[in-house]
Amino acid sequence: MKLAYLITAYKQPALFKRVFEAIYDPENHYLVHIDKKSPAEVHGEIGSFLADYPNARLMESSNWVYGGYSAVEIQLRGMNELLALDWDYFINLTGQDFPLKTQAEIKAFLADHPGRNFIQVRDQRREWPQSCFRIKWRFVELRGRVPLPPRKRVIPIPIPTRFMEGITPYAGSTWFILSREFCQYVSRDESIEKYKSFYRHTYIPEEGFFQTIIMHSSFRETVVSDNKRLIMWPGGRIHTFNAGDYSSLVESDAFFARKFDESINHEMLNRLTERLRTGTVTK
Repeated sequence: MKLAYLITAYKQPALFKRVFEAIYDPENHYLVHIDKKSPAEVHGEIGSFLADYPNARLMESSNWVYGGYSAVEIQLRGMNELLALDWDYFINLTGQDFPLKTQAEIKAFLADHPGRNFIQVRDQRREWPQSCFRIKWRFVELRGRVPLPPRKRVIPIPIPTRFMEGITPYAGSTWFILSREFCQYVSRDESIEKYKSFYRHTYIPEEGFFQTIIMHSSFRETVVSDNKRLIMWPGGRIHTFNAGDYSSLVESDAFFARKFDESINHEMLNRLTERLRTGTVTK
């Protein structure tokens, strides 16, 4: 059992190193994408760090835009690049995630569930009827007496638009564990082009693109609607774990949790790292 990781990062190289070391296994493959807009020192520090690992490399950087198609594009490009290597399951993470299980535990679980795809899937029309209309982007030039920099001269205008004809929209979390077979299908099959054409002009497409495709494919029966992540959203904002969350983290059945911040939970990350190293829960 071999795993292929795609890790997206844009800041906190010290935290990235800690995450990478916690998930490292010489039998796995690791592909890292750093946002093109990230400071040069982030690119340099992470690149230098990965040079010591023969089974890890950087992919060509692109601009990640919140709410845009770039997130889907990075995932597809990463899958396609990793398919040149030998592995069984694809796992996507960010540089602010952290594992709650060892690589041996994750591999043993996946070996017991061959061919399954662990991706959160919900019927978008049933659970969020108000969001059955996607959002297209239109850019207009802002005119004013005060000159604005180029990046501020355009704004997104939401345009309601009906979903794809004859297709039920599904949605869920951006994070998943996918089989090699599905990755090959979603990143290379020509039948996916119609989904790419539609989602390329929608808002936050990474929360529906993969779900909708897998539920309209022969892989539908392989879906387990559990992405093995612990993510909390109190008040509609993602929670950054702190020392008070330690028990919730170690008692969780999830494989990974997000998100973390080195400046907030350095000591707790030390405890989680020690727990993974020794296999014991430290109180």
